[in-house]
Amino acid sequence: MVRRASVREAREVFELRLQLEPQAVAEGARVARAADRVSQAVLLERLDALAGKGDIVQAGEIERAFLLGLIAPEQRPLTGEMLSRLQGASHRYLNLAEPGGLEGTAAEHSLLLKAWTADGAEEAGRIAAARIQRVRDRVLAALDS
Repeated sequence: MVRRASVREAREVFELRLQLEPQAVAEGARVARAADRVSQAVLLERLDALAGKGDIVQAGEIERAFLLGLIAPEQRPLTGEMLSRLQGASHRYLNLAEPGGLEGTAAEHSLLLKAWTADGAEEAGRIAAARIQRVRDRVLAALDS
């Protein structure tokens, strides 16, 4: 059963992401292997190419995979599972508020990946938190209108 969209649930979803995801991204940067870093770079290239073509559906799926990959889910499967559910819920709200809401994210994703791959675990966590807050603010503004 799918629950109706609500501002209250959207706030809860983004609050939980803010509590969990930045720390998970920082820890993912610490435990990521070289193969994880290469995989993330490939995903970002695919995301940029799809977004450039306007393929919003595929780009959205790749963006989720990219963001989840930052927590190094192979080494931390429970964290990956929990954040996957929260990201799915937040993307639902983003799609309701801003269909195709990937505008302006390419530079942000690149900055995040750069920090994540350069042993900048804490910086990657800060960038992730700022990104989640920005998306939350856009979603809540759209839902409140």
